[in-house]
Amino acid sequence: MTAQSHKFDGLQKELQNLLKKDLAGFADPGMSVTVEEAEQNWVRAEWVIRGERRSASFQLGGSADLRDVVVRVESSTDISYRSFLAGTEMANLRRLSTNIVNLARDGSSYVAPNAVLENSLDEDLQEISADALVRQISKNDDGRTNVVFLTAQAGVGKTSLLQHVVHTVATDYRSGQAEALWLYVDAQGRRLAKLDDAISGELGKLRAQFSFDAVASLVRVGCIVLVVDGFDELLGIQGSYDESFSSLASFLDELQSSGCVVAAARSAYYEQEFVGRVNSAIGFRTDGWVVNRVRLQLWNADQLDLYVEKRAEEEGLSPAQVSDVKAKISTAFASDSVSHLRGMPFFVSRVTDVILKGSTLSSGTDLLEQLVNSYVSREAEEKLRDAGHSYLTPAQLREVFSEIAEEMWRQDTRELSRTSLREVLEVWLDVAGLPSEAQLAIVDRGPYSALLQSADKGAVKFEHDVYYSYFLAGPIVELTRKGDPLPLRQALRRSNLPVEAANMAGARLRTHATDRLTVLMTACERQDASTEQVRQNAGTVAAGIMRAHDGAFEGVEIRLLRFVDCDLSKVTLRESTLRDCIFTGSDLQNFRLMNCLGERLSFERVGVDPSTTLLDVSRVPVNDFRALRLIDDASDITVYDPRRVSEILAECGLPEAQVPIPLRPVNVEIVDLLEKLSWLFSKTNYFTEQDGTADVRRVVQHAHWRTTRNAMIDAEVLSWSKRQTSGNKKFLRVHVPPNDLMAGQDSQATVVPVVRTLWDSLESLFPEETSR
Repeated sequence: MTAQSHKFDGLQKELQNLLKKDLAGFADPGMSVTVEEAEQNWVRAEWVIRGERRSASFQLGGSADLRDVVVRVESSTDISYRSFLAGTEMANLRRLSTNIVNLARDGSSYVAPNAVLENSLDEDLQEISADALVRQISKNDDGRTNVVFLTAQAGVGKTSLLQHVVHTVATDYRSGQAEALWLYVDAQGRRLAKLDDAISGELGKLRAQFSFDAVASLVRVGCIVLVVDGFDELLGIQGSYDESFSSLASFLDELQSSGCVVAAARSAYYEQEFVGRVNSAIGFRTDGWVVNRVRLQLWNADQLDLYVEKRAEEEGLSPAQVSDVKAKISTAFASDSVSHLRGMPFFVSRVTDVILKGSTLSSGTDLLEQLVNSYVSREAEEKLRDAGHSYLTPAQLREVFSEIAEEMWRQDTRELSRTSLREVLEVWLDVAGLPSEAQLAIVDRGPYSALLQSADKGAVKFEHDVYYSYFLAGPIVELTRKGDPLPLRQALRRSNLPVEAANMAGARLRTHATDRLTVLMTACERQDASTEQVRQNAGTVAAGIMRAHDGAFEGVEIRLLRFVDCDLSKVTLRESTLRDCIFTGSDLQNFRLMNCLGERLSFERVGVDPSTTLLDVSRVPVNDFRALRLIDDASDITVYDPRRVSEILAECGLPEAQVPIPLRPVNVEIVDLLEKLSWLFSKTNYFTEQDGTADVRRVVQHAHWRTTRNAMIDAEVLSWSKRQTSGNKKFLRVHVPPNDLMAGQDSQATVVPVVRTLWDSLESLFPEETSR
């Protein structure tokens, strides 16, 4: 047997095993799948599905990709493998698309925001309609799993956008205008959120003809685009074992460098968290992926007007009434303190709701507070009452909603079963001492209260996460004000506290801010399995307090806190000490440390703007900073090069950065080339030199690319990988994270041996005086 024929036989066996695994995902539980060789390159498979025995023949050619396989079902016409899996006898995606359309909410008033694709160092960010952009880039990438990250803060409309696109795609799929069906999965706030559980729940709701076991196959061959809302819920806390992330990594591993997943998260921090974690996940290091980041923009004035006009049309308003509604909306957003909310669909839609119901909102006061007051007062005064009086005051109803939010957080979920809701209400009502008649009425009304809505399987959730965060902030404030760190720690050890809840709690705790910070830090002192979770939640609340505090903090000690994805802008610490704190992915624009002392601090991918960031903190070496995000009005670029990081920190006033770090004498053009390569590898772990994107061209067209590439291969930092793609392209795979790659430029840094070997080689090949 020749080497070529041996290779072909191995490929055939690999395809047969994959085929058998795919069919097993559709087969009835406990029923085996058989795959036997037939004539020439054909194999015949048999399986049992929904109690009926099925068979088909598959022509396996020279490709290792089942998407290239021809399928013949009995005497029917040959079809593609993707059409076979999507067909009525297997996944029946046409029927599933009908169910998706039938279950969709009314979206007649929906207005898509604009979005930008943040994928290149050079290309200008062009805003286009978000629904069009997400569909445009959510395609199978050649040789890599395409992970599209959709980022926006709460209230900008991630969920609404995804649900709108999923409905639109399903409609197009039914008419043959879409090649792949989008499957929406809500992972937001699910207890022990695991991807397989979330997908299984969605398939059950849609009455799908297949189970979770078949989903990876359908995504891999391009039949389905998986849409995961609340992707950040699956990432957990870095450094801890997490079933949620394990389920995610296992699923992506099954895609075998194919397919597309759309992931919605609160910020770009979670994109880099994902990149860092998949690179270190057991069983996932060999698979190819590429990340495309889409950032949603706020509504512009035209989009806001269009939304109001659509709502007015639904209500049958006259032109004069429409003008009146628009004027009242303008008044609600007129104050400088709330004008930034004018472009957020959540606030615009809720303000519109209130105005259309005949209420008015004043300018210059807390807009969210007004919205909550409006809903709570109407519920208490119009719904929870008998003929003579209300059962609850608005203040009491607020307490009830806070109890519901805290129980959700306690259970690590954003949904409560009706049984749990009843128990929460009964306990609170019993303590309140309300008459039995009132208790019965309130319990019966509970699932239908304002600000709540039905969820899956009869459960109840808040109508929007902003309301959940608003009411969850109450218990955090109460526990912090009591000053006892033990019960506060018990609360903070639960799940990740939403940053919105932490910010709202911080605003209410801004008086006596130093005392509140002391309680939070004391709650972090105990060392146990939950320490990292406690410190992260405490750090998020502390960041909210510091931002809301009027004026600078002087002579304080900040210790033991983890500031993860926190906004620390407009925070000033003067003559203070920071000890044993971690800053990861946090925004340090307008963050000012003045004559401060730091001990055992860590900064990773923090955002700075040298024109507004002041880091006058002594005893903090430059190598405590692992990459920087350089932010200004026009860009947000990650910098890995230690030389450039040191220069930026010097501009920010870091004392230790005023003394140049000891750098290897490597030509600056080569260092810049590696910096560009590092940025590229923050978006993907594989690339091909034939890729036509600007970022790849910038690397491979460099005069010294080939020599540098070969040095990286010799050092085992890079390796060639032959992947089954169109044209059988050769890919380059990186084996070290961008941070570690560039850290080797610092001659005193502790780096892995392959990185040290690479920089030793670069010193010899491209000494500092070498010109291009």
